[in-house]
Amino acid sequence: ICVTENSSHREKWWELKPGLGFNSDNQPEVIKKNVRSLLSSAVERRMVSDVPVGAFLSGGIDSSAVAGLMATLSSKPVDTFSVIFNEKEFDESLWSGMVAKKFNTRHHPILVKPEIFLEELPAALSALDHPSADGINSFVVSKLTRQQGIKVALSGLGGDELFAGYPVFTALHSISKRQKLYSIPLFLRNAGKKLLNIYPGGRRGDAMGEVLCANGPQPEFIHPLFRRVYSHAQAALMFEDKVNVIDPVEEYWKSEGVNFKDLEFLSQISRAEIKTYTQDILLRDTDQMSMAHSLEVRVPFFDFTLVEYVLSISDSIKYPHFPKELLVESLGDLLPAQVVHRKKMGFTFPWKKWLLNDLKSFCETRIIRIETRGIFKEGMPITIWKRFLKSDLRVTWTHVWLLVVLDEWMEKNGIES
Repeated sequence: ICVTENSSHREKWWELKPGLGFNSDNQPEVIKKNVRSLLSSAVERRMVSDVPVGAFLSGGIDSSAVAGLMATLSSKPVDTFSVIFNEKEFDESLWSGMVAKKFNTRHHPILVKPEIFLEELPAALSALDHPSADGINSFVVSKLTRQQGIKVALSGLGGDELFAGYPVFTALHSISKRQKLYSIPLFLRNAGKKLLNIYPGGRRGDAMGEVLCANGPQPEFIHPLFRRVYSHAQAALMFEDKVNVIDPVEEYWKSEGVNFKDLEFLSQISRAEIKTYTQDILLRDTDQMSMAHSLEVRVPFFDFTLVEYVLSISDSIKYPHFPKELLVESLGDLLPAQVVHRKKMGFTFPWKKWLLNDLKSFCETRIIRIETRGIFKEGMPITIWKRFLKSDLRVTWTHVWLLVVLDEWMEKNGIES
């Protein structure tokens, strides 16, 4: 907000604009040196504070990079915080502990059990100003970080968006090369989609069918398909009357995406991710859930100088033959090899297991209650819940959790239907 003596108005401080062009540096080693320098400067700027500063450390590439650079820039040990679980398939303590040991951080592993999570859940859901399936993770880790006296925490959020870390980047890149597939008549592709509907791989078959029947392999047609929990067809089945389904990712490509054809393919996807899923969900929910505990979260990967530079780099240099290749090679030997080359897990809780066990009663109560609100076709929420309980591969925990959060939000705000 800009304030003058007689008036005030809003304006954007910065936004990536069309016409960015391509980076004139065509030597990979020069680019890697610049990436490390820009990221290091971004971390250093976000360490400036008159209150204690720490870092979230999952043990993945992005958070490890931030923690490692903080350690090289600080004369004192850095406080790092990790969520750990008894469920080994979700627990990243081996890698976060490895990074903490290498950089001699004051490490605080936080064990989250389902009973602790259930205890925190009402307060976490109350902190949401509108329904969202994300954010609960950040609420728990932020609360426990703040209890250690930390008032500012640096996060690795943004590394996936800039350095093509999400699977969607390589998937879309591969699909974009299959122009011949879309020369096949649509009725034949629809027949293929029907066959995929009985594919035993569940949602993978559904996704393949959606891609097969898209208008073409261009990102404006394919990218929105990868960011939907419910497809348009599934959403239409949910409601009693026909509804006009608005997809914010589709709207982005119609209104803004067309203006960024000067960017190379991966950078087009980066900008789309930043302007939709990241901005509208990840950053918003992280801010809400951390500030619920008066903890400020800072994100070095979204430093505008770094964003502009990385989005101007050619795909031939940025394409990840292994996870976030350009970022990893730019950091040199900063990170342990075990962290770099392990399987990507992401910062998530054991949702499916908890919904089937410790959170089952909590969810079922809200699924039954949302049935009475007259929003969905009679029996649809309970049908989805029952399919989930039977381990139907086409129904994920996210399908269920969205309904639970929606009902809880409506109840909190006194919205009957």
